[in-house]
Amino acid sequence: MGTYDEYLSQGVDPATARAWADADAADTDAVDEAAGQSHEPRHRFVAPPLQAFTALSPETAAEIGLAPAAAAAFADTLQDLRLRTGPAPGPAIGRDTTGMVALTVDEMHTPLRLDLRNDWTDAVPAQALPTAIFGAYRAALDIQYQQARQAASDEPPPKPATLQDLVGPLDDYRDPPRPLARFREDVYAACDQANRLSTALASAAAARKAGGAPAEPRTIAVQLDGAWLVGCQINAEWAEQAAAARIMNEFAVALQQAKDNQAGGPALEAEKQALLAQLSNLTREGIAALQYLGER
Repeated sequence: MGTYDEYLSQGVDPATARAWADADAADTDAVDEAAGQSHEPRHRFVAPPLQAFTALSPETAAEIGLAPAAAAAFADTLQDLRLRTGPAPGPAIGRDTTGMVALTVDEMHTPLRLDLRNDWTDAVPAQALPTAIFGAYRAALDIQYQQARQAASDEPPPKPATLQDLVGPLDDYRDPPRPLARFREDVYAACDQANRLSTALASAAAARKAGGAPAEPRTIAVQLDGAWLVGCQINAEWAEQAAAARIMNEFAVALQQAKDNQAGGPALEAEKQALLAQLSNLTREGIAALQYLGER
C-alpha cells in the first residue's frame, strides 16, 4: 500500500497514482469496518461518455486560438461532418442516373442490398456497372445527409462546448503534477507508439486491399473501409451473361466477405483505442498541470 505522493515519486501519472492511493485507502477502510469502525462511503468519480460537439463557446475558441469567424467555420464543418458520417435517421435507397441500379444503405451507411432491373444492360454497359453502383451509393448517402439535416433542424441548438468538453474531465488530475521529465517520457513513448501503430494499420489496410481486390475477380469483389463502400470490381464478361438476380446474389456474397475480412484485425483496433485513451489522458494531465502552475 502507498500514498498518492509515494506513487507520484515513482513516476506514476497523477490519475493512476490517485486511483491506486484511493484503492489502498478503500482497502484500509474495509479492514477498519470489519473491526467495527464505520466510515462514510468514498466518492468515486465516473467520467461521462465522450459526446460529439458542434459549437464552441467564445471563451473556448479564444483558449484554443480561434478567431470568432474561424470558430464559426470550424463549428459548421463539425456539424456537416457529424451529419454526413454519424448514424443516419434511417436506411435509404439510392439510384444511379439511369435508374437501372439501386443500392439500399443502412443507418451506418453500409450497403445492404443491390437491386438491378432485368434490362439493365440496355442503359449500363457491363464495364460501367461498378461506376453505376457507386453512383447509386452516392445518391443514397445524399438522401441520408438531407434526412439528417432535416432532423437536426428540428433539434434545439447544441450547447457550446467548453475546453473541458473538448479534452474531458480534469478531476483526476487535481493534485500536484508529477515531475516534468516523467511526463515528457510518457509523451515521447506515446508518440513512438502512435508512429508504430500508424505503420501497422497502413500495412494491414494494404494487405486487405491487395488480398481482397483481385484485378479480375471471378464474379464480384467488394471492399469496405469501416462502414463505407470503397471498392467494387465486377468481371464484365461474366456480368454480361449473368441474370440480374445472379448478380445481386453475388454482390451480397461479396459484401459479406468484405465484412468478414474487416473482422481480421481486432488486436490493432484495440491497440488504437487504448492509445487514443492514453493520449487523451496525457492531454488532460498537461492542461491540468498548466492550470495548477498558473494558480501558484
